[in-house]
Amino acid sequence: MQSAIDIIGLIYEAVEEPSRWQSVLDTFVAATQGIGGSLFVGDPKLDEYGFVCRHRMSKAEEALYSERYSATDGWAVRVAEFQEGFVGASHDIWPEEQMLESLAYQEFYGPRNWHYGMGGIFLRTPTGLSAITMIREKEKGPCGESELGLLRTLMPHLRRAALLYSELTSLSTQRAAFLGHLDRYPQAFLLVNSQRRVLVSNIPGRDIVALQDGLQVDAGELKTSFPEEDAQLRDAVREIASDGDPRVSRLSINRPSEGSPYRLLLVPVPRPGPAPFRIAQPAVAIVVVDASAAFCPEASALRELFSLTSAEITITSLLVQGRSTKEIAIDLGISFETVRSHVRRLFAKTATNRQGEFIALILRTIPFERV
Repeated sequence: MQSAIDIIGLIYEAVEEPSRWQSVLDTFVAATQGIGGSLFVGDPKLDEYGFVCRHRMSKAEEALYSERYSATDGWAVRVAEFQEGFVGASHDIWPEEQMLESLAYQEFYGPRNWHYGMGGIFLRTPTGLSAITMIREKEKGPCGESELGLLRTLMPHLRRAALLYSELTSLSTQRAAFLGHLDRYPQAFLLVNSQRRVLVSNIPGRDIVALQDGLQVDAGELKTSFPEEDAQLRDAVREIASDGDPRVSRLSINRPSEGSPYRLLLVPVPRPGPAPFRIAQPAVAIVVVDASAAFCPEASALRELFSLTSAEITITSLLVQGRSTKEIAIDLGISFETVRSHVRRLFAKTATNRQGEFIALILRTIPFERV
């Protein structure tokens, strides 16, 4: 019983820290008097394994087995056909006389004295399966009810942990994609909870608070430089967080440097439900508009998406900043007709017909960067 409790504890530790899956396998193999084993979790969303752990099998042995013996390993072939929840001993699935005659046993298992074993499939999805196995010497005899009973106890926990691991991995991937997109967004963006604690910030957001010129983060809390405006920000966040009013709130925040005031747009974040264990939830999304900052479309994106030349990228940036074709000609020291020729090529490359349509397309599709 203690072995089961110890392994179950390790299983749930492995959900958050995948390197702990190796400890799960090692402890399971030791508890069942094994000398080898494997544990693999398939990704329910991809036709591949999230991770594979081996006990007492080197990478060279693993590669040799996969290349030469996996196809003649009756245990692996037959177990792969069973349904989720299967638990069984190797000699019940693959009769010993058949095993002894196989190439897998004669050249791989036998020389290592890997004779008896057991395993179970704790999760099966349309794209793969997740399983745990162990193997031991001939002298220790076949696996009996004691070992199989331990594995049956572990099976629901292994399944639940594999699903949690997959969900956390999916959420981490989505979060990374979300934050990566936000970092390419030109305006400062912050997610705060009802106490103004910053939970997420993009790169422009971190840059702005680092200046401590009107906005700063003090002990994790978003604050302003002037007490009256700080009270306004505090009250606005609390009001939005408390009643979930879908309206956007606006604040003007002055800067000690006397630069253009920041304009804050405060947008409520819908809550999916109550947060367990008092986990901080985002309550308000804050967009900080800096009127003095200049932005331009990301050159690499324009080049990759529309195959624009360097000259066309320069003109696109100026058009998006509101410059007219005549102003662009003066700024670049080229003729008005040259600018018009560039603009016609921009329309052709982007399948647009008018300047407003072209600018709208760029604003919709291309990330921006500060200049």
